Amino acid sequence: LAGALAQAKDEGELQQFFDNAEDLLVVAGADGYYKRVNPAFTRLLGYSEEELLSRPFMDFIHPDDHDHAALQMDRLARGEHLRDFEDRNVCKDGSHRWISWHVTPRLEAGVVFGVGRDITDRKEILRQSEQKFQTLAETIDAVVWTAHSPAGRPLSEAAVLYINPAVERLTGEPVDAFIGHNDKWFSLIHPDDLPRFQRTLEGLKSNSSMECEYRLLRPDGGVRWVFDRTWVVLSNREEGTHIGGLISDITERHQANEALKEKDRQIRQAQKLEAVGLLAGGVAHEYNNILQVIQ
Repeated sequence: LAGALAQAKDEGELQQFFDNAEDLLVVAGADGYYKRVNPAFTRLLGYSEEELLSRPFMDFIHPDDHDHAALQMDRLARGEHLRDFEDRNVCKDGSHRWISWHVTPRLEAGVVFGVGRDITDRKEILRQSEQKFQTLAETIDAVVWTAHSPAGRPLSEAAVLYINPAVERLTGEPVDAFIGHNDKWFSLIHPDDLPRFQRTLEGLKSNSSMECEYRLLRPDGGVRWVFDRTWVVLSNREEGTHIGGLISDITERHQANEALKEKDRQIRQAQKLEAVGLLAGGVAHEYNNILQVIQ
C-alpha cells in the first residue's frame, strides 16, 4: 500500500486507487484515529466514512482483542512491519468480522498504512474443523494434544491448549492439570528419560516432526511406556509456534519385547552352556585317551 501511494501522481489517482480496491485499505494516525478508509472497509463494517473517522479506531475493535491490538501498535511505533495480524472488527449491526492485516508504519509522517482481508469465513471453517477434531479426539484411546509457544521462546515452554480425556486413563491425572502449561506433563516423565525427551523436542524445526519413547510415572506408582509423536502445526515470527502430538500407551508392547529379549538371552545362554558342556566332554574324552596310553 505504501508503495502504491508513493507512485500515485495526484490526489485524484490516489482516490481512484482507494475507491476501486477490493482489499480493505486504511490509513491511521499516531493519535489513534483513522485518517482515511476505503469503501470496501465501510461496506464490510456498515459504518459511514464519517463515523469511522470520527472515533478512535480501537472503538471498532472487539474488546477481547484490545490488549493484543495494543501490543501490535507498540511494535508499529518502533518501526516494525506487521504481517498476518488478525483481530475482530465490530460491525454497526453488532456482529464482528475477522480481518487479517498487513501494516506498514511511516514514522516520519506519523501514520501507518494497513491492507486487510476479511477472513471470517475461513475462521468459521477452521472453527468447525476444530470442533470435528475435538469430537474425534475424545473418542480415541491415544492422548491427543495441542500447545503453543510464543515467538522467541523455546518449545519446552509451550503451554498446552487442548488435551483429550485419554490423558486421565494414561496418567491418572485430570485434564485440567495439564491445560495452560506443560509443567505437569514434564513432571510425569521418568527422570532418566526427561533430558533425552527435551533434546528431541528442541530439535523440532518448522514443518517437521519428532518421535520418542519414554516412561511416565503415575501417582499410584505405576510406570507406563509411551510412544510420543509431535509435529509443528504452524510457526511464524508473529504467532510463535503451534505444535500438536499423539501419545500412545505401548507398555504391553514394550513388556512383550522385553520378554522376547529375555527369552532370546536365555536361549543364547543355554546354547553357550551346551557348547561348554560339549567342549568339557571332549576334553574329558581326550584326557581319558591320554591316561590309557600312559597306562
